[in-house]
Amino acid sequence: MTGSRPPLAVAAAARNAPLGERVAAQLRADILDGRRLPGERLIEDRLSEELGVSRVPIREALRALAAEGLVELLPRRGASVARASPQTIHDLIEVRATLEALNARLAARNHDAASASELRRILAAGDAAARSGSASELMRLNGEFHDTLARAGRNSVLWEIMRTLRERTNLIFAASAGARAPQNWTEHSAILAAVLDADEELAAMLATRHVRRAGDAALQADPATHARSGGDTHAALPVDARAQPDAAPLTGAAHHTHIGPRTDTVLRASATLSAEAVAPTDAVPPTDAVPPTDAVAPTDAVAPTDAVPPTDAVPPTDAAP
Repeated sequence: MTGSRPPLAVAAAARNAPLGERVAAQLRADILDGRRLPGERLIEDRLSEELGVSRVPIREALRALAAEGLVELLPRRGASVARASPQTIHDLIEVRATLEALNARLAARNHDAASASELRRILAAGDAAARSGSASELMRLNGEFHDTLARAGRNSVLWEIMRTLRERTNLIFAASAGARAPQNWTEHSAILAAVLDADEELAAMLATRHVRRAGDAALQADPATHARSGGDTHAALPVDARAQPDAAPLTGAAHHTHIGPRTDTVLRASATLSAEAVAPTDAVPPTDAVPPTDAVAPTDAVAPTDAVPPTDAVPPTDAAP
């Protein structure tokens, strides 16, 4: 780990939380900010000395982070920062893209005024963090946005599944969280606009595309994953997820103040999507109908043969005298 700082400095805002949670918050921030790299060993004695705590909260923190998918715990080898294979990344992104679409669809159908207000607040905070925030702050706000969107959908089963899935994908998206932050929050803005406009289809489609693009960017930003995938940074994503160019970024007032029914944000997002659609090929003109062959003229009716004239009646023999 590079750099020095007071023990548990990142988690200082949560100083009323149990010590194990504070240690977990510190290590989580280190991992998501890139201060602890995938595959790096997390040795309890060193962490205890570095953070100024006993080994008990260290163990608690490592178990919590392992449940989130950020840490691997292996017998006889201890803990290390998790490293996902390209196939695992593909599977996680595929599932999350599908479920985030359902999440956005339900939010468009079931959101209320309170959830709409909270989502606007998070969006404003995320937009500000995209310009100056740390990777861990961006990841926190990103999780808060998607979590609140799931709550707005009012499906408790989906909310629980999504919370666990987001924890497992945090490490994947952390690699590009900073570089892609402005685009992430522009896409969040478009999703929210569609949700508040109750446009289920558009909200679902934008949510799916958002996850797939973020996954694609994460793969390209992680040299280790790039090498393990044989240099094909697109290998983990479905073909349709990488065949479409990014939408033009929304700037100025259109980014936030127009969030509401059928906003400029949604219209411009829709226009981008329409432009990306493959134009239908010209219909193949129908071939000229094959003219019907001239009907075969019926053969002249066979003239009936002249009736055979009856043979002359044999004249009766003269009666015998």
